[in-house]
Amino acid sequence: GEGGEDPARYGTIKSSKIKQVATGRFGVTPEYLVNAEVLQIKVAQGAKPG
Repeated sequence: GEGGEDPARYGTIKSSKIKQVATGRFGVTPEYLVNAEVLQIKVAQGAKPG
């Protein structure tokens, strides 16, 4: 999913190889990004209600 992963998983076989980053950047840290083999960055324009 988009952003965030338990840091305890970094460097283990349980770590996600693909990290996703969206406009909200929930849970995205430098450590999260450097523990990725592949980065997927969502770039889109959308209407926000309100």
